Parts: sequence; C-alpha cells; structure tokens
Amino acid sequence: MWTAVFCLLYVAAICTLGIFSRAYRDNLLQQWGLVLTSLACIGMIPRVMQFYIMTLPCALMLGGLVSFGTGTLMKVIHFNRKHHAARRTQREAA
Repeated sequence: MWTAVFCLLYVAAICTLGIFSRAYRDNLLQQWGLVLTSLACIGMIPRVMQFYIMTLPCALMLGGLVSFGTGTLMKVIHFNRKHHAARRTQREAA
C-alpha cells in the first residue's frame, strides 16, 4: 500500500513540477494532461489508503506513469544542461 501511495505522490509531484517548469516547454493540451494526471493521483491516495488495494489496471497505469515521468524528467534535465553548456560556450567564444 505505501509503495502505491509513494508512487502516486511521486507522479503528482513530477506533473506539478512539469506544469511550472520553464525547462519543459509544452503546449496547452500537455499542460492540462499534467494537471489532470496530478489531480487524479492525489485523488486516488485516500482510496488506496482506505481499501489497502489497487486494481491491476490501475497499478499498471501507475507503473507506466512513474516510468514515463522519470524518463521525461531525465530528458528535460539532460537537454537543459546541454542547452546551458552550449550557451556558456557561445558566450565565452564571443
């Protein structure tokens, strides 16, 4: 149960960070997707804690969201670092 609650909080946090991050440039539909996913994860926490169970489809979806969120976060961090390094190089060359 606590693993599921942690994963729900993790996905909600990543989605919330994605909404307010300037490094993750997304369109309006992607922002709404992040908002709704975050709200859905937060809304599922009391249900998981009350019934101590999560259905298999929900658990698989949560696993997919954790994987996708982590991969997107790693990609944003990687390309953001590359972008800043390229800008530093351009400034030093000028």
